[in-house]
Amino acid sequence: MSNPAIEEIHIVTINVKNGIFNGPLRPENNCDERPWTERKSRLVDALLSTGPLDILGAQEVYNWQLKDLAELLGPSPIFYDCTKFDVVKWGTTWLSTTPEIPGSIGWDAEITRIATLLTLKYKDPSKKGELVHAVNTHYYHKDTTARAESSLLVRSSIRKWVEDIEQKEKPSKVGPVVFFGDFNSPPDEDGYQNMTSLHPLPSGQPSITFIDTYTHLLSLSSASPPSTSSSPLSPLQTRPYGPAFTYTDFAPPNAPQAKRIDFILLGAEVDNEANRGTVRGGWDVLRYACIDNYVEGDVDGWNARWSDHRAVRATIARLD
Repeated sequence: MSNPAIEEIHIVTINVKNGIFNGPLRPENNCDERPWTERKSRLVDALLSTGPLDILGAQEVYNWQLKDLAELLGPSPIFYDCTKFDVVKWGTTWLSTTPEIPGSIGWDAEITRIATLLTLKYKDPSKKGELVHAVNTHYYHKDTTARAESSLLVRSSIRKWVEDIEQKEKPSKVGPVVFFGDFNSPPDEDGYQNMTSLHPLPSGQPSITFIDTYTHLLSLSSASPPSTSSSPLSPLQTRPYGPAFTYTDFAPPNAPQAKRIDFILLGAEVDNEANRGTVRGGWDVLRYACIDNYVEGDVDGWNARWSDHRAVRATIARLD
């Protein structure tokens, strides 16, 4: 049951798998990739079945796929709920040593990768101009250097973006900074660790660091079981819900899986004395789910995966 004194934001990230399909289509193999025409409605149904969606970040989306998703999601545009937010500003950073040059390619990557930055403002006048910052990305998938360097770049770019906008807009409260997407980088790799490090950047540039909603909720629920917690944000989940890993390929359900590479991170303030990070602006992680992408026989008899990634969903909250 929701508490009206608590402000919640529902966030989803999903790599939809690009719509290029070269076959073959083998009906006898449930886990072969299926055409986008079959996958799209089931992907959207899965997302909508989990509850309200405020901000959604998608990766590997061609323009024609984006139009399909926007149509299936109804009157609210993809990426954000236009009944709740107005756009303050959006922009693009190219993940390279020249991030201001469109199309630039960085480090050991072979193709262009970007981060899309978006700042939203609540429509509700009682919020007095409160902001939400969201940054969506899809890191290079092959070599590790580009991912590691991209994270250092993005930490600096997001810090400047947030500071510049907040100085101009002067919101009444500190807003959350959401960084989400397909990092192609598991937690033991530098691409992830550089984003969640409590240490300053090697370059000395001002930066922001991030907390993983998955591990943060895990630590909260372990320290304060929902049955005994006195937190006004209770009840907390007993653990992050769903499969631990987010990348499945188009493999059978029982195939070995060992990659958590899709993340929802929250901007953090570093507590140097405690040597830990706390979520910026008093926000916290209320719920986390990894939404399975395998449909085991729906009403049409469809058995397949609607993407090669599972969706990740988090609800963050703050006492209003």
